[in-house]
Amino acid sequence: MAEKTLLCLFLTFCLSLANPTSNCTSNLLAPCRGLGYNYTVYPNGFGQNQSEAEQELSLLVPLMKIQCSTYIQEFLCSLYAPVCTILERPIPPCREICDAARSGCESIINQYGMNWPEKFDCERFPTKNGDEMCISQASSESTTQSPISILTSTATEKEAPIDRSPPPCQELEESLKAFIDTKFRVLESKIDRLTAKLHAESSEEDSSEEDDE
Repeated sequence: MAEKTLLCLFLTFCLSLANPTSNCTSNLLAPCRGLGYNYTVYPNGFGQNQSEAEQELSLLVPLMKIQCSTYIQEFLCSLYAPVCTILERPIPPCREICDAARSGCESIINQYGMNWPEKFDCERFPTKNGDEMCISQASSESTTQSPISILTSTATEKEAPIDRSPPPCQELEESLKAFIDTKFRVLESKIDRLTAKLHAESSEEDSSEEDDE
C-alpha cells in the first residue's frame, strides 16, 4: 500500500512538470532555485501573489545565508514558492521539517528580541504519518543539496551541530525587524479602516435618530 501511495505521488509530481496548471509559473524566486522543481504556484499557502511572496521572503533570506538549519531553505520555499502540482492548492511542508527548521533558527531570532513567527507555527502543518500530503526533504545524508520530495515522510535524522552565534553584520537584525514592522503596519492599517467604518456607522445612526425626533 505504501509503495502504491509513493508511486502515485511521484507520478503526480512528474505530471506537474509536464503540465503545470494555469496558476503556475517557471519564474522561481531566486532563493528557491536549485531545489529540484521547475514550477511554482500562486497564490501560495498565505494567499500571496509572487510579488508579495518575494518581498516577504527577501526579509528572511539572511536565515538561509547563515544556515541556522539545514532545512530552513526547503521550509521557507515550500511556503512562499510552493511546488506546482495538478492539485488545486499548494502542498504544505510536513510538520517535522518545520520542527527541524525551528529548532535550528528560533534561537537566532530570539537573540534579537523576537519570537518565531506565528504564521510558522509547526502545529498547523500536517505530520508525515497523517492523511494530508506534505512536502519533505528527500535526504539529509547527501553531501549535495537534495531536491525536495512530495512525500508523507520527512527527515528524522539529527542535524550536525551548527554555530548559532549572531552574524557579524546587522543584515539579519535589520531584516527580521523589517519583517515584524511590515506585519505591524498591515495590522495597524486594518485597525484604522475598521475604526473609520465603525465611526461612520455610528455617525449615521446618530443622524437617523435626530431625523426621527
